[in-house]
Amino acid sequence: MKSQSERVQADLCAAPQMTPFKKYLDTWYRDRFASESFVPSLNYLHDMLQDEGIDSEQALVDHIEVGAMDATINRYYEKMQEVGRKQRMHDYIEISDVDE
Repeated sequence: MKSQSERVQADLCAAPQMTPFKKYLDTWYRDRFASESFVPSLNYLHDMLQDEGIDSEQALVDHIEVGAMDATINRYYEKMQEVGRKQRMHDYIEISDVDE
């Protein structure tokens, strides 16, 4: 059985279209969330980083090393909670409208 590192390397070799930035994020992401039950979307996390101006491998390394990635992930969780609340409110309104 392959180790996680070997699987990540194999996946990266199979996806040559990935930029070094996305490869590094993918590797870090797999290591960080290997045992988590609720894992953020890699693509959404990538987009959040891009929106914050983190768009190179070195900028990502710096972002992680200074501990700022935790704040980015927390913003991701907050955004998902907000989306969930809006969805529940939307569902509630639709059900309420039907009952009337």
